[in-house]
Amino acid sequence: MKKILCPTDFSSVADNAVVYAAKLAHKFGGVLTLLHVRSLTAFTDSDEPATITDELTALLDQRCLEVSRVFKVSCDYEIATAYTSVTKTIGVEGKKYDLIVMGTNGASDLLQFFYGTNTYRVIRSALIPVLVVPENCLYTEIANIVFAFDYWRQLDLPLNPLAEFAKSFNSRITVLQVMEESVSERANQELYEFQEQAKKWFSDTPLTFETIHASDLTNSLHEYMMRSQADMLALSEINRPVIEKLFHKSVIKRVSALATYPVFVFE
Repeated sequence: MKKILCPTDFSSVADNAVVYAAKLAHKFGGVLTLLHVRSLTAFTDSDEPATITDELTALLDQRCLEVSRVFKVSCDYEIATAYTSVTKTIGVEGKKYDLIVMGTNGASDLLQFFYGTNTYRVIRSALIPVLVVPENCLYTEIANIVFAFDYWRQLDLPLNPLAEFAKSFNSRITVLQVMEESVSERANQELYEFQEQAKKWFSDTPLTFETIHASDLTNSLHEYMMRSQADMLALSEINRPVIEKLFHKSVIKRVSALATYPVFVFE
């Protein structure tokens, strides 16, 4: 993941994401690109586009210089104009990169990101991983990643993008099967056999498997994240039902724990 894109609107949320992205770029030996998207709807008749562009260029020049100096990474920027929507423009620009790093205000923003809004649909159309960084989440070395995935029903483990990310940190990945109901001994045996096969498929990736049984998926997963002191939660878009359950409107007030760690989303 050598090319990282980080959208910025110069807010504190975006600034935190830029710091996180810069440290990732340093870790990966990559290049960070800051993206500022101007919406045409934000302009008034009295605005002078050239003047606005000059101001943005000066500001982004300064930000890139600071990032390069402090974090010892190559940093450039792009200014794009959104003729339709800001999110669509980010999605289009993101296709040229290996990873998008986005800031979020916390649980309410995460609901908007995951629960079928334009931001989610458009940025996911970039077909590259997205790392969502909560406002108060500070960068740390990622030693332990929890990948919540229903492989029992899928009989598949789409791990390649996550394994590539984890390799740079020598991270351990715990594949967590969260089940609402108990299963038979035969089903448990099938789970075990699949786990052993998956370890062979991803022999270069340190993998462990755990299963928790709970009727309350949201609380159980977040309690597991806290108990295991995991550094990052990973979710796959393939496992859409899990994402929908985690970020349903009726439980969003109970997922504030997500404000403490980043969420890696991939196809």
